[in-house]
Amino acid sequence: MTNVPKTKGPLDGVHVLEIAHFIAGPHAAMILCDHGADVIKIEPPAGEHARNAVAVDAHGNSLFFACHNRGKRAVALDLGHADAKKVLDPLLKWADVIITNYAAGVPDRLGFGFERLQQVNPRAILVHITGFGSWSDKKKYVAFDGIIQAMSGVWNLNGHPDGPPLNCQVLVGDHGTAAHAANAALCALFERTRTGKGQFIEVGMLEVLSSMLNTLVPDYEVNGEIARRYGQRPFDRFGGSFKAKDAYFTVAPATPKMWKDLCKLMGHPEWADPSVGRRPGYVTDPELRKQIDQTVDAWAAQRTAEEAVEIFQKLGIPSGVVRTIERIFEEEGSKPNSRVLTKVKLPNNPKPVTIPGRSFRFPDETTDIKSAPALNGDTFAVLAELGLSSSELDGLVASGVLARNDDKDRVAAAE
Repeated sequence: MTNVPKTKGPLDGVHVLEIAHFIAGPHAAMILCDHGADVIKIEPPAGEHARNAVAVDAHGNSLFFACHNRGKRAVALDLGHADAKKVLDPLLKWADVIITNYAAGVPDRLGFGFERLQQVNPRAILVHITGFGSWSDKKKYVAFDGIIQAMSGVWNLNGHPDGPPLNCQVLVGDHGTAAHAANAALCALFERTRTGKGQFIEVGMLEVLSSMLNTLVPDYEVNGEIARRYGQRPFDRFGGSFKAKDAYFTVAPATPKMWKDLCKLMGHPEWADPSVGRRPGYVTDPELRKQIDQTVDAWAAQRTAEEAVEIFQKLGIPSGVVRTIERIFEEEGSKPNSRVLTKVKLPNNPKPVTIPGRSFRFPDETTDIKSAPALNGDTFAVLAELGLSSSELDGLVASGVLARNDDKDRVAAAE
């Protein structure tokens, strides 16, 4: 079954061609797909690498792949074949946006570099995700999320001060880059309404993650403040997590009034005196900081995390339970219209699988359960839509550019 997008959203009618693998490129395309874009995913005949990534369901479907590819249609094509352009060019002509994250030079070699794209479809936009950017002396380096976390400085900010730097399990480099790449595509689409021309936009993962360093860079330059790993709690700033009866919670008094109200709640209004720290919540005396932490720890131990959070929230102080994946699944998975989690259909699996939901939603967008595309599941239907005749498709199969599925049940899209 052709996995025709059903989302009603602001990008209805936008055609996106994805020639990418793993996370950043596929996730960027999926963001556009979530809001109505028709996304066609081009894969090698054996499938992109993520189809084999763990974890998997009982039917051999990669849950990793499912999290970044819902709602797309899949075309299996050998881009290295001499006749590949007979299939690629109709797809390039169809596309408004092409998203790729192949290494530098690969798009040009395989026939979808921007110079050739301008000849085939001058209105098309090419968003090219790279690790370090073509402007970098490391442009030929191979990169994945962890490498970018390390080189951006993010990795060095995680961990305890006396231990090694630690990576973040959430793939902030990949997902952050995907969000910025989708934003770049939208900006280019808007620009095209004025110029009528396509754009080439390169999004470097290192550049994206470095842009998130916030005040750490100017604070070093202006004040000589060296960003340090501090483990569970900052050195001099109130924060971190506190253990209640049943779970941990965190609280962040960000304004003078919030800090004053917290100190009063703990029975120590004197902590809010300006002489205590350079800003509300900052405590210059390490011994006093220990006393404050111990006081809040003792207060927290008498309550559940939800009770503590409710008390702080009534005072207008930001706070929240530190939820485990199990707790998120329990609390959000039971909601019929959860905006945190969603469902996806997988090939041959009769039961939809729960995955993280989209990051935002327009008021009138539909919430239909989408499918993760089966390998080669939409190739011939898509190419027929683009005007290739049965005899042309048969010829492409005979030449080896395309392949028909022998095992229909294995690759059939989920009903």
